[in-house]
Amino acid sequence: MQRSQGGFSLIEVLVALMIVATAIASMQAIASSALQAGVEANQLRIAKRLLRQKAEEVYAGLETGHAGTFEGYPETFHWSVSEQLVPVTGDPGGQGPVESVRLVTVELRYPVLRAADSVDPDLLAARFGDLDPAVLDRPGQMRVTMLLDPPEQAASR
Repeated sequence: MQRSQGGFSLIEVLVALMIVATAIASMQAIASSALQAGVEANQLRIAKRLLRQKAEEVYAGLETGHAGTFEGYPETFHWSVSEQLVPVTGDPGGQGPVESVRLVTVELRYPVLRAADSVDPDLLAARFGDLDPAVLDRPGQMRVTMLLDPPEQAASR
């Protein structure tokens, strides 16, 4: 009479170990992606706040520089301001007096973790509803453009 032995065969144990190892590797990849997405979301939140702050400073005339970094933040957050005078006429026919306005662009560059071509700007804009897709030039760079009075008109107010 043959007695049945309890337990698992070596093949069964190896298959079970492979299933557990695959599950652990998958969970690690998901956790890593979630952490990376959280860091990217935080970088984007900081960049949006810094861009808004710098644009308000430029609009108020408090910022006269053309480039720099933000105090209290890593030097990887860079800003720059470009400006040009744009002529405009007083009436649609183009016969009125020609005046000019300042076209001011505030640009911010910030660090990203992924390669630039792996992040879709539309996806980021959809994920962060208050972000205007036109503001996001590409991951790691944002800009806002404003029309302002010429310096001599702004000073007279």
